[in-house]
Amino acid sequence: MWLATDIKEFEAIDELEKGASDRTLGVVAGAIIDSKLSDVLRRALGDDTPYSKKVRAEIFNPDGPLGSFGSRIGIAYLLGLLSEKGHTDLQTFKKIRNLFAHYAEHGTFKSQRIRDLCKNFLLVDERVSDQLIVRRNVGEDGIPEIEVAIDAAVIEIESKTMSIGLKKKDDDCSDPKWRFVSSSKLFCAVLDTYLRDPTALKAPIL
Repeated sequence: MWLATDIKEFEAIDELEKGASDRTLGVVAGAIIDSKLSDVLRRALGDDTPYSKKVRAEIFNPDGPLGSFGSRIGIAYLLGLLSEKGHTDLQTFKKIRNLFAHYAEHGTFKSQRIRDLCKNFLLVDERVSDQLIVRRNVGEDGIPEIEVAIDAAVIEIESKTMSIGLKKKDDDCSDPKWRFVSSSKLFCAVLDTYLRDPTALKAPIL
Protein backbone atom coordinates (compact mmCIF):
# COMPACT_ATOMS: atom_id res chain seq x y z
CA MET A 1 0.00 0.00 0.00
CA TRP A 2 1.51 3.26 -1.18
CA LEU A 3 -0.24 6.57 -0.48
CA ALA A 4 0.18 8.95 -3.41
CA THR A 5 -1.87 11.51 -5.32
CA ASP A 6 0.38 12.46 -8.24
CA ILE A 7 -0.25 10.56 -11.49
CA LYS A 8 3.48 10.19 -12.21
CA GLU A 9 3.97 8.68 -8.77
CA PHE A 10 1.12 6.24 -9.46
CA GLU A 11 2.90 5.12 -12.63
CA ALA A 12 6.19 4.64 -10.78
CA ILE A 13 4.48 2.79 -7.92
CA ASP A 14 2.66 0.56 -10.40
CA GLU A 15 6.08 -0.37 -11.81
CA LEU A 16 7.26 -1.33 -8.33
CA GLU A 17 4.14 -3.34 -7.54
CA LYS A 18 4.60 -5.44 -10.69
CA GLY A 19 7.77 -7.00 -9.34
CA ALA A 20 10.62 -4.62 -10.12
CA SER A 21 14.19 -5.71 -9.49
CA ASP A 22 15.81 -4.77 -6.19
CA ARG A 23 17.92 -2.14 -7.93
CA THR A 24 14.88 -0.60 -9.63
CA LEU A 25 12.98 -0.66 -6.34
CA GLY A 26 15.77 1.15 -4.53
CA VAL A 27 16.21 3.83 -7.19
CA VAL A 28 12.52 4.45 -7.97
CA ALA A 29 11.44 4.48 -4.32
CA GLY A 30 14.29 6.91 -3.69
CA ALA A 31 13.08 9.19 -6.48
CA ILE A 32 9.52 9.16 -5.12
CA ILE A 33 10.55 10.11 -1.59
CA ASP A 34 13.06 12.71 -2.81
CA SER A 35 10.35 14.34 -4.94
CA LYS A 36 7.80 14.33 -2.12
CA LEU A 37 10.26 15.80 0.36
CA SER A 38 11.04 18.55 -2.15
CA ASP A 39 7.31 19.34 -2.47
CA VAL A 40 6.92 19.38 1.32
CA LEU A 41 9.77 21.88 1.66
CA ARG A 42 8.40 24.07 -1.10
CA ARG A 43 5.09 24.07 0.76
CA ALA A 44 6.75 24.88 4.07
CA LEU A 45 8.98 27.65 2.75
CA GLY A 46 6.81 30.70 2.31
CA ASP A 47 3.79 31.81 0.36
CA ASP A 48 3.04 31.65 -3.37
CA THR A 49 3.83 35.21 -4.38
CA PRO A 50 5.61 35.50 -7.74
CA TYR A 51 8.82 36.60 -6.05
CA SER A 52 8.86 33.73 -3.53
CA LYS A 53 8.23 31.27 -6.37
CA LYS A 54 11.27 32.70 -8.14
CA VAL A 55 13.46 32.36 -5.04
CA ARG A 56 12.29 28.80 -4.39
CA ALA A 57 12.99 27.85 -7.99
CA GLU A 58 16.55 29.11 -7.58
CA ILE A 59 17.31 27.32 -4.33
CA PHE A 60 15.75 24.03 -5.50
CA ASN A 61 17.64 24.13 -8.78
CA PRO A 62 20.04 21.14 -9.05
CA ASP A 63 22.93 23.58 -8.59
CA GLY A 64 21.18 25.46 -5.78
CA PRO A 65 21.59 25.05 -2.01
CA LEU A 66 18.60 22.67 -1.82
CA GLY A 67 19.33 20.92 -5.08
CA SER A 68 20.32 17.58 -3.55
CA PHE A 69 18.41 14.97 -1.56
CA GLY A 70 20.91 15.25 1.28
CA SER A 71 20.56 19.02 1.63
CA ARG A 72 16.76 18.74 1.59
CA ILE A 73 16.89 16.13 4.37
CA GLY A 74 19.09 18.48 6.40
CA ILE A 75 16.88 21.54 6.02
CA ALA A 76 13.74 19.48 6.75
CA TYR A 77 15.30 18.57 10.09
CA LEU A 78 16.32 22.16 10.85
CA LEU A 79 12.79 23.35 10.05
CA GLY A 80 11.39 20.90 12.59
CA LEU A 81 9.72 18.62 10.07
CA LEU A 82 11.94 15.67 10.98
CA SER A 83 12.90 14.22 14.33
CA GLU A 84 16.43 12.94 14.89
CA LYS A 85 15.17 9.45 14.04
CA GLY A 86 13.43 10.72 10.91
CA HIS A 87 16.56 12.54 9.81
CA THR A 88 18.70 9.45 10.45
CA ASP A 89 16.23 7.19 8.59
CA LEU A 90 16.14 9.42 5.52
CA GLN A 91 19.94 9.65 5.48
CA THR A 92 20.07 5.84 5.60
CA PHE A 93 17.47 5.70 2.85
CA LYS A 94 19.55 8.07 0.71
CA LYS A 95 22.67 5.94 1.17
CA ILE A 96 20.83 2.80 0.07
CA ARG A 97 19.42 4.55 -3.00
CA ASN A 98 22.88 5.80 -3.94
CA LEU A 99 24.42 2.34 -3.57
CA PHE A 100 21.81 0.87 -5.90
CA ALA A 101 22.19 3.72 -8.38
CA HIS A 102 25.98 4.01 -8.56
CA TYR A 103 27.60 0.69 -7.62
CA ALA A 104 27.16 -2.46 -9.69
CA GLU A 105 28.15 -4.75 -6.81
CA HIS A 106 25.16 -3.56 -4.77
CA GLY A 107 22.36 -4.88 -6.96
CA THR A 108 20.17 -6.67 -4.42
CA PHE A 109 19.05 -6.46 -0.81
CA LYS A 110 21.28 -9.49 -0.19
CA SER A 111 24.33 -7.25 -0.51
CA GLN A 112 25.99 -7.15 2.92
CA ARG A 113 26.38 -3.36 2.87
CA ILE A 114 22.71 -2.84 2.05
CA ARG A 115 21.60 -5.47 4.57
CA ASP A 116 23.58 -3.66 7.26
CA LEU A 117 22.08 -0.29 6.32
CA CYS A 118 18.53 -1.64 6.40
CA LYS A 119 19.10 -2.71 10.01
CA ASN A 120 19.57 0.97 10.86
CA PHE A 121 16.01 2.06 10.05
CA LEU A 122 14.43 3.23 13.31
CA LEU A 123 10.89 4.42 12.63
CA VAL A 124 9.88 1.12 11.01
CA ASP A 125 10.10 -0.49 14.45
CA GLU A 126 7.95 2.21 16.05
CA ARG A 127 5.40 3.25 13.46
CA VAL A 128 4.97 0.23 11.19
CA SER A 129 3.05 -2.78 12.49
CA ASP A 130 2.35 -6.01 10.67
CA GLN A 131 -1.25 -6.46 11.78
CA LEU A 132 -4.40 -4.56 12.52
CA ILE A 133 -5.83 -5.70 15.87
CA VAL A 134 -9.62 -5.71 16.05
CA ARG A 135 -10.93 -5.58 19.62
CA ARG A 136 -14.49 -6.62 20.41
CA ASN A 137 -16.66 -5.26 23.21
CA VAL A 138 -17.05 -7.19 26.43
CA GLY A 139 -19.91 -9.69 26.15
CA GLU A 140 -23.04 -9.69 28.27
CA ASP A 141 -21.53 -12.35 30.52
CA GLY A 142 -18.64 -10.03 31.34
CA ILE A 143 -16.09 -12.09 29.46
CA PRO A 144 -14.06 -10.16 26.85
CA GLU A 145 -14.30 -11.54 23.37
CA ILE A 146 -11.11 -12.74 21.69
CA GLU A 147 -9.03 -10.16 19.86
CA VAL A 148 -8.75 -10.81 16.15
CA ALA A 149 -5.51 -9.98 14.32
CA ILE A 150 -5.98 -9.21 10.65
CA ASP A 151 -3.15 -8.83 8.17
CA ALA A 152 -4.00 -5.55 6.49
CA ALA A 153 -2.55 -2.49 4.86
CA VAL A 154 -3.93 0.35 6.95
CA ILE A 155 -3.07 3.94 7.84
CA GLU A 156 -3.81 5.26 11.31
CA ILE A 157 -3.47 8.80 12.63
CA GLU A 158 -3.60 9.04 16.40
CA SER A 159 -2.77 12.27 18.24
CA LYS A 160 -1.69 13.64 14.86
CA THR A 161 1.02 10.98 14.50
CA MET A 162 0.81 8.57 11.58
CA SER A 163 1.51 4.87 11.70
CA ILE A 164 0.80 2.16 9.13
CA GLY A 165 0.04 -1.54 9.24
CA LEU A 166 1.72 -3.81 6.71
CA LYS A 167 2.07 -7.54 6.48
CA LYS A 168 5.55 -8.77 7.35
CA LYS A 169 7.58 -10.81 4.92
CA ASP A 170 7.36 -14.34 6.30
CA ASP A 171 6.72 -12.81 9.74
CA ASP A 172 10.28 -11.47 9.73
CA CYS A 173 10.82 -7.80 10.62
CA SER A 174 14.57 -8.21 10.10
CA ASP A 175 14.25 -8.88 6.36
CA PRO A 176 16.18 -6.00 4.73
CA LYS A 177 13.86 -5.61 1.75
CA TRP A 178 10.79 -5.53 4.02
CA ARG A 179 12.42 -2.89 6.21
CA PHE A 180 13.33 -0.74 3.20
CA VAL A 181 9.93 -1.03 1.50
CA SER A 182 8.01 -0.51 4.76
CA SER A 183 10.11 2.56 5.58
CA SER A 184 9.50 3.87 2.05
CA LYS A 185 5.73 3.43 2.41
CA LEU A 186 5.75 5.18 5.79
CA PHE A 187 7.75 8.13 4.39
CA CYS A 188 5.47 8.32 1.36
CA ALA A 189 2.26 8.23 3.43
CA VAL A 190 3.42 10.87 5.90
CA LEU A 191 4.78 13.27 3.29
CA ASP A 192 1.70 12.88 1.08
CA THR A 193 -0.61 13.52 4.03
CA TYR A 194 1.30 16.68 4.91
CA LEU A 195 1.00 17.92 1.34
CA ARG A 196 -2.76 17.42 1.37
CA ASP A 197 -3.26 18.95 4.81
CA PRO A 198 -0.29 20.31 6.81
CA THR A 199 -2.49 20.53 9.93
CA ALA A 200 -3.28 16.79 9.92
CA LEU A 201 0.04 15.85 11.51
CA LYS A 202 2.06 17.39 14.31
CA ALA A 203 5.70 18.33 13.84
CA PRO A 204 8.03 16.60 13.54
CA ILE A 205 6.00 14.60 11.06
CA LEU A 206 8.66 11.85 10.80
